[in-house]
Amino acid sequence: MSSEATGYPFGPHRMKDIRGTMAGSAECPAGSVVMSTFRLPGLSDAYFGLADDLMSVGPVYVSSRDGRFKDTQHSVTGSCIYHEDPVNAAVRELEEELGLHCDPKFLRLVSKVDDGVRTCWTYLLCAEHAVPYNPYIHTTSTALSRDDKRRKVQIVVAGPESTVVELVDSIVARRAAKDTTHIGGIRIMRVVDVKACLS
Repeated sequence: MSSEATGYPFGPHRMKDIRGTMAGSAECPAGSVVMSTFRLPGLSDAYFGLADDLMSVGPVYVSSRDGRFKDTQHSVTGSCIYHEDPVNAAVRELEEELGLHCDPKFLRLVSKVDDGVRTCWTYLLCAEHAVPYNPYIHTTSTALSRDDKRRKVQIVVAGPESTVVELVDSIVARRAAKDTTHIGGIRIMRVVDVKACLS
């Protein structure tokens, strides 16, 4: 059976062991959050449309050298594969980076930014519409192909704290992908703190 069919657990830490807020924790120091200026308008549109008391999740990256915490993203990000629809790319990236799956109908497009060279679609997913990725049930598959670096997606996953915590605790595997091997877990962030970073 291929690694894509079986998925694999998160790096050196279990998902919930990395949990933290923007205030920081031992594994996730405060202020180590990555933002791309190209993705910023879409990220702002998504976050400023959310209530302050909600929580969001983002992948935590670790060093390939020593497995230590490196940085956190406010959203799931990635590139479309050539000839892949952006919404299908968003579903695939959720599976690869967070170990979450959703029906594409629950991904709400909040922004499309085109700088003349690249285009980025930003989607919002309510945590209540996400489920843990299961490689034996969720067979979303794309033919092996190269990333189209001109077509980007980002997905903000957010919801009430209890829903987000329960969802994160239920994740056991991610869809196998070569470029996500340095993801060590998920950080749970307060939306109000992310908004402060974006202001």
